[in-house]
Amino acid sequence: MTNVEATIIGAIIGGTLSIIGAAAGAFFIVKFQSRKNAVQTFYDSVHETLKGMYPEPINWPKNSRQVLQEKMPDINTAITKLKFHLNSDEITCIDAAWEKYKKWCNQINDGEITAHPLYQDSTPSIDQVAVFNRHVYNLLSYSKKGITNR
Repeated sequence: MTNVEATIIGAIIGGTLSIIGAAAGAFFIVKFQSRKNAVQTFYDSVHETLKGMYPEPINWPKNSRQVLQEKMPDINTAITKLKFHLNSDEITCIDAAWEKYKKWCNQINDGEITAHPLYQDSTPSIDQVAVFNRHVYNLLSYSKKGITNR
C-alpha cells in the first residue's frame, strides 16, 4: 500500500467517523429537545386539567372526589405520553407519585374538604389543600427535574 492509498483510506475512515459522530450528536440533541417538550407538555396538561384547584384552590368543586376522579384519565394520559421519554428509574418514580395521588383522590371525603359553615364558599380546609398540593407538586416537580437530569 502506498502513502497515497493510505491517505485516501484514512480520509475515508475519518470522514465516515466524523459523519457518525455528527449524527450521534444530532440524535442526542433531538432526543433532549423531544424530552424537554414532553415534560413541558405534561406540566401544562396537568395545570390545565386541575385549573381552579391547583396551585391555588380558587374554584374548588363541592363534589371534589367525583371531579378529581373524572380528571384522572386526563392526567393518566399525560403521564403515559411522558413515560415514552423517561428511563425505567424515572418511570418507577413517577408511577409511585401517581399511585399516591390516585389513592388520595379515591379516599378523599368531601365532608373533610368542605367542612366550613354553609354560608362560606366551598374552599377546602387548609390541611386537605396542602395534601392535594403536595401530591400534584410531587408529580410536577418530578417532571421538571426530568429536564435537568439529562
